[in-house]
Amino acid sequence: MGLGAHVLKCGLGPVLIELMRRGILTALALNGSGAIHDFEVALIGATSENVAAGLCDGCVHQQLVHNTRGSTFSLCMRSREDPAYPRYPRLPVLDCPGYEPRRPGPAQ
Repeated sequence: MGLGAHVLKCGLGPVLIELMRRGILTALALNGSGAIHDFEVALIGATSENVAAGLCDGCVHQQLVHNTRGSTFSLCMRSREDPAYPRYPRLPVLDCPGYEPRRPGPAQ
């Protein structure tokens, strides 16, 4: 099976291992970043890569969702009322008809 590093970055390495144990997968081919992410997850339990969310980072409809493996995902709250918006848009978002800028909060 050929795959990119995102599978490992999202913490699905144990799933791949179990599929190999069961004989469902017999070989894996990864791109170069796969080895890097696999090493980072083994060493520190997370990856050092952060992908900017583009417009979402400044939008009132963004909610950050953190998982137990150290990853953060950008949830579009507009998706709850309008199926035209993906729950977790492909990043970086460069254009969005539903974008509304977040108002800056008080200075800290």
